[in-house]
Amino acid sequence: MFIARISRGRTIREFVGGVLLVPALFTFLWMTVFGNTAIALDLSGIAPLAETVTTNMPVALFETLAELPFSAISSGVATLLIITFFVTSADSGALVIDMITNGGAQDPPVWQRIFWAVCAGLVAAVLLVSGGLQALQTAAIASALPFAVIMVFICYGLLRALQTESEGSSIDLSIAAEAPPATGAGLNWQQRLSSITHFYEKHDIADFLADTVRPALEAIVEQIREGSLSPHIEEKEDRLDFTIAHGEYGKFCYTVRARRFRTPSFAFAEARANHGEEARHFRAIAHTSEGDQPHDVTGFSRDQLINDLLNRYARFRHARRLA
Repeated sequence: MFIARISRGRTIREFVGGVLLVPALFTFLWMTVFGNTAIALDLSGIAPLAETVTTNMPVALFETLAELPFSAISSGVATLLIITFFVTSADSGALVIDMITNGGAQDPPVWQRIFWAVCAGLVAAVLLVSGGLQALQTAAIASALPFAVIMVFICYGLLRALQTESEGSSIDLSIAAEAPPATGAGLNWQQRLSSITHFYEKHDIADFLADTVRPALEAIVEQIREGSLSPHIEEKEDRLDFTIAHGEYGKFCYTVRARRFRTPSFAFAEARANHGEEARHFRAIAHTSEGDQPHDVTGFSRDQLINDLLNRYARFRHARRLA
């Protein structure tokens, strides 16, 4: 999560390549230079580094540097690198824990971040005092094991998300292309723009469902009931379901519901000014029983909603005729 956050703007290929290749190449370089140097020093009898590694591994690096020129400077730089590594690791770990415990907040409180960093340090200190480095390593491995199982499910979820993205956005937040042009009682382009850029509260979408969506669905029901079909509307919490049964061919269902979204990052400044840190906004999302992609109908006029429903109902009937 931390690496992904600081890699914003990169493609998945760039992200994976950077995470996998850069550390691996640096490790190869480090092991080639210092590892081979230590082996040469041990084989030549200059320093018993193999014995040092067996008895006290952390000291082996400094004994290697002690046999090289400018040992005081290189040992100081090595110490600085080690401190930097631990500090940045603890800081990023505390940030991730803080974000998770705050419900995924992008900018959690700093004091909570300090709290988690201190807790992690205290746990490590207790383990070091009670059982040494071996106890700390054992605890790290034991606590990480359950997450290895969770990671398998996360990998599957990522795969499914990428597959869905390759087929098209899982939720189309744009006004449907089939919607008729704004004429008469429809929306003009200024209203369309306002609908796209505005961040709606829950009560706004509730009013939209009651004042626009329901009358549109009722108009269709009234018209269809003049034939042999019997459509009906069912109202549930934050949603409206329009259903037409077609006997053995199944039923067609068109659903419009209020859905909550986290305010997008590109609108962070505006949302923060209007709604605070944990900004949420609502949109009216429609989908059908045919498994098509959910799409945003927020701001549709009555005629646009009717047109959107009829387009999708026509596809339903066409598919049944082909069958």
